[in-house]
Amino acid sequence: MRQNVWLIFLLAAVVVFGVGGALVLSLNAPGGGIEYRQEWVRALLQAGLIAVLGVVTSAVLERFKDALQQRRDDSKLRFDVLTDLSRHYMEVKLVRRKLQAADAFTATETDQLNQIQVLVELHMRNSVRLFRQASVLEAHLKTMEHYLNKVANEPSSEERREFLSKGFKVFADAFENAAMLIRAEIAGR
Repeated sequence: MRQNVWLIFLLAAVVVFGVGGALVLSLNAPGGGIEYRQEWVRALLQAGLIAVLGVVTSAVLERFKDALQQRRDDSKLRFDVLTDLSRHYMEVKLVRRKLQAADAFTATETDQLNQIQVLVELHMRNSVRLFRQASVLEAHLKTMEHYLNKVANEPSSEERREFLSKGFKVFADAFENAAMLIRAEIAGR
């Protein structure tokens, strides 16, 4: 913003100097012919026009560059969300395999699932503003978060029973839908 203020002041100074100089030369005939004044007036007006076009072009290019950088930053943040969610999905898979081998929940696995649940909830609250289909993504992340909550904290829930025996289809489907949505936005679709 500060740079734009300086550009505006520079533009105003060039315009005032160019137009003022042209006006002074037009009004004060220094004893020469009319061609002399017309050439100076034309030269000063051209210099002012070039300066104005230069400042406007610079401002437009700077705005374009900023918008492009913002798109790159948003895309990187979206990619980071996808990477984190993929890592959390794999961590849930590993916890499930460990539980299947032990055939019982322990405090360690409950803690791991609760940590993953909190991280998914954090993404649900913080990163959905990055996406055009924020409400759809939020619904998928909420499904993942609620599923992990029931598996970790409700021993008699259907989700916990199925987690060990049938798998975690609800969680996996929500993850796949969220990942597909994020990939589409990263690709610009």
